Amino acid sequence: MTTATTGEARVEIDAAPMTVYQLLSDIIGWEDAFCDMDCKIAGTDKGITGFQLDLKLRGLPHEIMTEAVEKARVARLFILEEMAKTLAAPRPEISKYAPRIITIRLCVCEFTNPGTASNPVPSRTSEGAAGSVVCTA
Repeated sequence: MTTATTGEARVEIDAAPMTVYQLLSDIIGWEDAFCDMDCKIAGTDKGITGFQLDLKLRGLPHEIMTEAVEKARVARLFILEEMAKTLAAPRPEISKYAPRIITIRLCVCEFTNPGTASNPVPSRTSEGAAGSVVCTA
């Protein structure tokens, strides 16, 4: 990662009449069972990088969503400021304990010498998942 990223969750309580509601910062996870809305917004100081919304309602007024996004922005910037006090810039190397992403490119190959139906002879291939033939070159 090249910049700090954080997430902020918003929970709407008692929104059934859609005129009485309260937006809260969520840190304990009970919103899935007891709330009408669960909204998680992640991002950097430049903007939103991820957004997730669960609704138990048939709709959501634009004003409530606008308020939720703005409060999440303010909270996200505050959290990022606090994070910067501890780590102002990315570390030059990734920790040996950090997860890694490994990319392997596979492509389905056609047989250049199909042999027989019971004994095909693929060219530069290996067996993949469930016996499928994939290119290794």
